[in-house]
Amino acid sequence: TAQSKFGGASGLFDGTGDYLTSPDSDDWYFSGDFTIDGWIRFSSIPAASSIFFGQYVDGNNYQYWYWDPANTLYFENKSTTAKVGFYCSFTPSANTWYHIALVRSGNTYYEFIGGTSQALTLANGSYSNALGDIGAIAGIGALTTPSNYFPGHIDEFRVSKGIARWTANFTPPTVAYSIDNLQCYSEATIKQQGSYSLKAIAQLTGTLTDTLIRTLTSTAVLDLREQDTVS
Repeated sequence: TAQSKFGGASGLFDGTGDYLTSPDSDDWYFSGDFTIDGWIRFSSIPAASSIFFGQYVDGNNYQYWYWDPANTLYFENKSTTAKVGFYCSFTPSANTWYHIALVRSGNTYYEFIGGTSQALTLANGSYSNALGDIGAIAGIGALTTPSNYFPGHIDEFRVSKGIARWTANFTPPTVAYSIDNLQCYSEATIKQQGSYSLKAIAQLTGTLTDTLIRTLTSTAVLDLREQDTVS
């Protein structure tokens, strides 16, 4: 509770042994459009790479999104059939909140820092290569081997399969992703707030199949799609 972007609490990772895991799921197989985003705050700048989200089987089957000490924000997916790896520049300061986002729309990738699209450098493979289904536990704040721990706070971390939430510069979210504030008046708002965050899930008292209630204006049209559910 010492630091949070919204709501008075966030995930605190000590950089030496803390991380979250989620069982392997088809939700982590990014066969089409997807978005990973959240707020991060380094408590210190580490000497080693720090994982935000990752899966690892072995040296030929893995995917991860991480900060590298060369001051890059790096994504890589490698399977037995193909490899995609790229990065943008990112030089964070300690004790500063940053909104970061990784987006795929078709064969085009984006990385955003503070809502601003960054220039990407292709390091491996091709942007058009299909991403592999890694088939491993997902880790947040470290790889589940475990290794590459993130030191600091993470808030409002969200993985969205099937939707490219942003493809141009945007204003980072100003409220928590919560079932309590999903008032969707435009396509942009629906894309930004149209799914549960980890914090919202933790606040639910029932099952994850609880009905999601949205407040709409009389003229609003809401297209409920597969990405609007949590499995």
